Amino acid sequence: MDRNTSSHLTMKRLLCFVCLCLLTGCDTKEEVSTPSTPSQMTAIQPVNTISARKPQPWETPEDLLLYVARHQHTENEKSNALSQAIKFLMETDNLEHACDMVQLLDTPKWQDEAYTQLVTKLIQDNQIDSALNLARKIESPSQRDTAFERITCNLIENEEIQQARKITGQMSGSKVKSKTLKEIWRALIVQSGVEQTLIEIRALTDPDERDLALALSATFLVKKNPNRALELIPEIQSEQYQQIAAFNLAWSFQETHQWNAAMKLTNKVSADKKSLILLQIALQMARANQIEQALDVAWEIKNPNRQRAAIYSIADELIQLRQFQRAQDLVLQINNTEVKQVDHEEQIEHLAYVVSQLVKAGEIDRAIQLAPHIDPKVYGEYMVLDKIVELLINAEKWEQALQLTETFQSAEVYASISSCLAKQKKFPQALEFALKIKDGYQQSTAFGKLVKQLLDSNEIEQACQIIQKIDNTEYQRDDSITYDYHDAQHQWHTTVPVFHQMITKLIAADQTDRALEVTQTLNESEQKCEAIEFLVSELVKTKKYFEAVEIALNTSADLKDKSKIQQTVANRLVEAGEFQLAQRLAAQTHDPELQAEVQCEIAIQLARKGEVIKAQELTQNLNHFGWKPEAQVEIVFALIRSKQLKQAVTVTQNIVHAKLKPKAERELVTALLNGGQLEQATTIACETWEERDRLPALHEVTRQLTRESLLKSNPYPGLKNRYHKLKPTFTPEEKQLARQIVAAIQDD
Repeated sequence: MDRNTSSHLTMKRLLCFVCLCLLTGCDTKEEVSTPSTPSQMTAIQPVNTISARKPQPWETPEDLLLYVARHQHTENEKSNALSQAIKFLMETDNLEHACDMVQLLDTPKWQDEAYTQLVTKLIQDNQIDSALNLARKIESPSQRDTAFERITCNLIENEEIQQARKITGQMSGSKVKSKTLKEIWRALIVQSGVEQTLIEIRALTDPDERDLALALSATFLVKKNPNRALELIPEIQSEQYQQIAAFNLAWSFQETHQWNAAMKLTNKVSADKKSLILLQIALQMARANQIEQALDVAWEIKNPNRQRAAIYSIADELIQLRQFQRAQDLVLQINNTEVKQVDHEEQIEHLAYVVSQLVKAGEIDRAIQLAPHIDPKVYGEYMVLDKIVELLINAEKWEQALQLTETFQSAEVYASISSCLAKQKKFPQALEFALKIKDGYQQSTAFGKLVKQLLDSNEIEQACQIIQKIDNTEYQRDDSITYDYHDAQHQWHTTVPVFHQMITKLIAADQTDRALEVTQTLNESEQKCEAIEFLVSELVKTKKYFEAVEIALNTSADLKDKSKIQQTVANRLVEAGEFQLAQRLAAQTHDPELQAEVQCEIAIQLARKGEVIKAQELTQNLNHFGWKPEAQVEIVFALIRSKQLKQAVTVTQNIVHAKLKPKAERELVTALLNGGQLEQATTIACETWEERDRLPALHEVTRQLTRESLLKSNPYPGLKNRYHKLKPTFTPEEKQLARQIVAAIQDD
């Protein structure tokens, strides 16, 4: 018989004996003396192992936090909850637990982000070796390099530069490695000086790092010892780093107006960098009135956009020097140059500025002479054409102003003249020119500007006459229009502010009937409805309530628009506190939907004012399936604000709207937690209807249940993680709440 069989029989004999004693009532201590042998103890041990209970997730704070996080509704929410738990453990110095929890995150991306956060925390705690070990676990090369970079930055700050250099060898990305090496060698230069550091640099075996360090040394020397910096450039083997060093030197030289030295170095940089340096040199020379030299440099620029920017800037300087003819010739010369890949909008911007400067200097003729040779859009920028027209009209040069139609589109010229005359309050003449405009869109825009000026001058009668001429039909803008400050596609968008201003003026003048007539001049029913809504809103705003109600009840709009207008009036009356009048209007419409909405809105307004009892009384008589929950939710919010959480719980439990109830439950759970009512918050969270809302609520409760304050006083629960730590154990009461949370999740 083998040992296992013997042990098994021994165990069976013992069990039989115990059972016999229990059945006969024998006292085993008196009748039997059975010494416990080692073999017998060993044989009984497996029974205890078999009966061992599996740990439950509600038994410890850490297990509960982990369990709830892992059972969130979506993968994203689950990972987010786990990340929050990791962050909490990390900030409360439970780094070992935090590291273990990272493995539970579903995707490498989430894991990498968590590891990166942990690395940052370890760096803050000066645990560099642990941070390095953790950084190596990051899968994403870029994320891993970010972690390494943070570690090296810390080492550099603490002057542990050689250790930082070793870490760069573990970086996979050339960009971040180069950036880190720059910081390392910059620190070494500051620490040891350039000459001493150069000895180390020249001894480097890695040619790439050597060239990078030499380029950095040259840049460091550029302002202190530029000649020494120049000597270092030939030592650089790599063309890339040689160009970097040369560019930095050239840029520094042009900043200090050492233009010749800068230009010599431009042959050692890329074409793009060269054009950038030459542009800056040309601009500097132009500002120093060295126009000829500036032009020579500008024509050397190969990048067409930068070349034109330089030429236009030089032209501007010539205008300031009152060399107008030369500026004009220069603009024409560059504009006639055929080049590809020019940024058209940027060109217009530069050119418009130059032309506007000519106009500002009074050189109107020159500005006009340029028009046939350049893009017409130029004269729309900076309102150049408007300024030309204004200057001519102010100088009473009418003939010259009218001659502009030979150069520019007549519609644009007439619109500009009309606008200018309207500003001068010469309204009949302004109307005359507006009527000359053939394009419907621009004519209506001109009418709109004229009406605005009339209203600003309180010329309401004339404004009423002209506003009727506006063609507000919904049509597309004419593509032939070269410019307009408004980019919308429909005429109504440009004229709506004018109609609003007109309505406001008429209401202020107690001419509501005329204001209503103005709305009827609109062609589209949608526009009419919108205008009437604005009208009644203004009437309520000016406390002309009965007039607003009368329009709402008697408007000739179709049924849909009439209902919309009535809804607007009712809501505005509620907002104004005219509850009875709003209810009376709703009753007269015989529209149960509007009546319910008004009752709901009144309850909401009362709740927001803190009159919760009145709001509740009103809501009790509201039976609409949609509006009643809206009011109840607002009442819950009001009760929360006034710290009446018990009543808030009652109202929330009575909400029967699947989409609105969770909204109240979320706010209530947060309020209960903030008020220290953890038990009640747990109950509400567990009873939340929808799983997608219940699980986040349970997570919020769990976070509160599993942490304890580090402060002696009872803190506001919303305090940051650093004021809390993870509880080591639960009290019996807390364990019961934890059971509730787990049960609510398991029920799903």
